[in-house]
Amino acid sequence: MDFVTDDNSSEYLDNLQISAKELGFTELSGYILFEEIPNSELRQSDTISAKAFLNLEGDYTLLDVRHPSEITRIAPKNNLKSIPFEDLPTSHQSLNNNKKIYTLCGSGNRGTAAASYLETLGFQPIIIEGGMKAIQDEDKYKATGQ
Repeated sequence: MDFVTDDNSSEYLDNLQISAKELGFTELSGYILFEEIPNSELRQSDTISAKAFLNLEGDYTLLDVRHPSEITRIAPKNNLKSIPFEDLPTSHQSLNNNKKIYTLCGSGNRGTAAASYLETLGFQPIIIEGGMKAIQDEDKYKATGQ
């Protein structure tokens, strides 16, 4: 694994390596500064707004990558599959690559990381922008009309 970062201080990189190892990523080879990556090599993952996601119909998988101990906002139940982010390397086989997969976390960061990881495995995930916070905000807006 290579890190892409905008901070190459040794303290930051050491902490990044420790975090990655705690998540089960053991083959760490180095880093590259974001500004050194040619624009032609950058790829943007697909995203969907919370509002658009809540209006979805059909068959898809909602992949919640939050750890059960941190769930304070309940995810929509429709098509829900929970796999904590740290378990994805050993549990992604339970996902159906023939269905659209929407990644969800608390605020969008781990959902984005999970989508990036799944893309390396051949999946085509879609990130829910803003995560559960955005979904909760959209639900409140619908309920109050404000």
